[in-house]
Amino acid sequence: MSYKADNSIFDKVTLPTVTDGTLSRSFSAPNGAKVLTIHNPTLTGSATLAIQVLDPQDSDQAAENWRQLKVLVIAAAAAAYTVVDAIPTGSAVTIPVAALGGGIFRFVASAAQTGAPDNGTILIRWGLDG
Repeated sequence: MSYKADNSIFDKVTLPTVTDGTLSRSFSAPNGAKVLTIHNPTLTGSATLAIQVLDPQDSDQAAENWRQLKVLVIAAAAAAYTVVDAIPTGSAVTIPVAALGGGIFRFVASAAQTGAPDNGTILIRWGLDG
């Protein structure tokens, strides 16, 4: 396998966690990232992925509240919010980091992933070169 040098940061996000069969571990965007490429493996039951974002918290004792990530798409006719979901299994998808905003994120599978915790690995690439 050959590798080509590029200006990226690679990371792995594991799925599922011990407590839930559909949730991934949390992750955040590194400084200077411009694009996110999600390399979605073949998931159990042809599940798709969505992205959630953690609400800001006032203290470390506050309960976690996760929300479905939506992106405001401004078109000539009308503005609309688009949910970042249905990322297909066995695919690679690129999203501008500006569309994500900032924060702490996690993936949510549309169907429970079987097997041991951390069985699935979602590879992500944070492109620093646009």
